[in-house]
Amino acid sequence: MNDISFMLNYLTKRPRAEAIEELARQCQACGVYILDTNMLSNLSMMLKLEGQASEILSFAQSIQKGSFAIDMSSREVLTSLLQAPLGTRAMGTLQVSFTGEDGELRHELPRVPG
Repeated sequence: MNDISFMLNYLTKRPRAEAIEELARQCQACGVYILDTNMLSNLSMMLKLEGQASEILSFAQSIQKGSFAIDMSSREVLTSLLQAPLGTRAMGTLQVSFTGEDGELRHELPRVPG
Protein backbone atom coordinates (compact mmCIF):
# COMPACT_ATOMS: atom_id res chain seq x y z
CA MET A 1 0.00 0.00 0.00
CA ASN A 2 1.40 3.43 -0.92
CA ASP A 3 1.79 6.21 1.59
CA ILE A 4 0.70 9.75 0.76
CA SER A 5 2.87 12.75 1.45
CA PHE A 6 1.29 16.17 1.75
CA MET A 7 1.93 19.83 2.45
CA LEU A 8 -0.89 21.97 3.80
CA ASN A 9 -0.86 25.74 4.31
CA TYR A 10 -3.31 27.59 6.52
CA LEU A 11 -3.73 31.19 7.69
CA THR A 12 -5.29 32.43 10.90
CA LYS A 13 -5.87 35.77 12.61
CA ARG A 14 -6.14 34.11 16.03
CA PRO A 15 -3.39 34.79 18.58
CA ARG A 16 -0.54 32.31 18.20
CA ALA A 17 -0.97 30.61 21.59
CA GLU A 18 -4.72 30.07 21.08
CA ALA A 19 -4.21 28.75 17.56
CA ILE A 20 -1.54 26.27 18.68
CA GLU A 21 -3.82 24.97 21.45
CA GLU A 22 -6.65 24.50 18.94
CA LEU A 23 -4.37 22.63 16.52
CA ALA A 24 -3.22 20.29 19.30
CA ARG A 25 -6.83 19.65 20.41
CA GLN A 26 -7.96 18.89 16.87
CA CYS A 27 -5.00 16.58 16.23
CA GLN A 28 -5.87 14.59 19.34
CA ALA A 29 -9.58 14.50 18.47
CA CYS A 30 -8.90 13.24 14.93
CA GLY A 31 -6.18 10.71 15.81
CA VAL A 32 -3.39 12.62 14.04
CA TYR A 33 0.13 12.48 15.48
CA ILE A 34 2.35 15.56 15.72
CA LEU A 35 5.87 14.27 15.08
CA ASP A 36 7.74 17.57 15.17
CA THR A 37 7.19 21.32 15.40
CA ASN A 38 9.26 24.27 14.23
CA MET A 39 8.53 27.87 15.09
CA LEU A 40 9.76 29.79 12.07
CA SER A 41 9.00 33.18 13.63
CA ASN A 42 6.14 34.70 15.54
CA LEU A 43 4.33 34.71 12.20
CA SER A 44 4.65 31.08 11.15
CA MET A 45 5.09 27.54 12.42
CA MET A 46 5.50 24.15 10.78
CA LEU A 47 4.05 20.89 12.10
CA LYS A 48 5.10 17.46 10.86
CA LEU A 49 2.00 15.24 10.96
CA GLU A 50 1.26 11.55 10.51
CA GLY A 51 -1.93 9.50 10.43
CA GLN A 52 -4.37 7.70 8.19
CA ALA A 53 -5.32 9.75 5.13
CA SER A 54 -8.91 9.88 6.42
CA GLU A 55 -7.70 11.22 9.81
CA ILE A 56 -5.58 13.93 8.19
CA LEU A 57 -8.56 14.91 6.02
CA SER A 58 -10.84 15.04 9.07
CA PHE A 59 -8.26 17.19 10.91
CA ALA A 60 -7.86 19.57 7.95
CA GLN A 61 -11.61 19.96 7.60
CA SER A 62 -12.13 20.48 11.35
CA ILE A 63 -9.64 23.34 11.59
CA GLN A 64 -11.27 24.99 8.57
CA LYS A 65 -14.51 25.12 10.57
CA GLY A 66 -12.66 27.19 13.16
CA SER A 67 -10.77 30.33 12.30
CA PHE A 68 -8.20 28.75 9.96
CA ALA A 69 -8.34 29.54 6.25
CA ILE A 70 -6.86 27.10 3.76
CA ASP A 71 -4.42 28.18 1.08
CA MET A 72 -5.63 27.51 -2.47
CA SER A 73 -2.79 25.05 -3.22
CA SER A 74 -3.83 22.93 -0.24
CA ARG A 75 -7.30 22.28 -1.69
CA GLU A 76 -5.79 19.84 -4.20
CA VAL A 77 -4.09 18.01 -1.32
CA LEU A 78 -7.43 17.55 0.42
CA THR A 79 -8.86 16.09 -2.78
CA SER A 80 -6.06 13.50 -2.96
CA LEU A 81 -6.59 12.61 0.71
CA LEU A 82 -10.31 12.19 0.04
CA GLN A 83 -9.62 9.83 -2.87
CA ALA A 84 -7.05 7.71 -0.99
CA PRO A 85 -7.96 4.05 -0.36
CA LEU A 86 -9.05 3.18 3.17
CA GLY A 87 -6.09 2.54 5.46
CA THR A 88 -3.61 4.65 3.47
CA ARG A 89 -0.98 6.28 5.69
CA ALA A 90 -0.25 9.98 5.22
CA MET A 91 2.74 11.96 6.43
CA GLY A 92 3.51 15.57 5.72
CA THR A 93 3.64 19.12 6.92
CA LEU A 94 1.20 21.78 7.98
CA GLN A 95 2.41 25.35 7.86
CA VAL A 96 0.34 27.87 9.75
CA SER A 97 0.82 31.61 9.25
CA PHE A 98 -0.37 33.90 12.03
CA THR A 99 -1.51 37.05 10.25
CA GLY A 100 -2.58 38.84 13.43
CA GLU A 101 0.84 38.80 15.13
CA ASP A 102 3.95 40.95 14.91
CA GLY A 103 7.09 39.34 13.52
CA GLU A 104 9.15 39.12 16.69
CA LEU A 105 9.16 35.77 18.49
CA ARG A 106 9.38 36.48 22.21
CA HIS A 107 10.34 33.95 24.86
CA GLU A 108 9.51 34.57 28.51
CA LEU A 109 12.70 34.70 30.59
CA PRO A 110 12.68 34.32 34.36
CA ARG A 111 14.00 37.22 36.40
CA VAL A 112 17.45 36.60 37.76
CA PRO A 113 18.01 37.86 41.32
CA GLY A 114 20.83 40.31 41.85
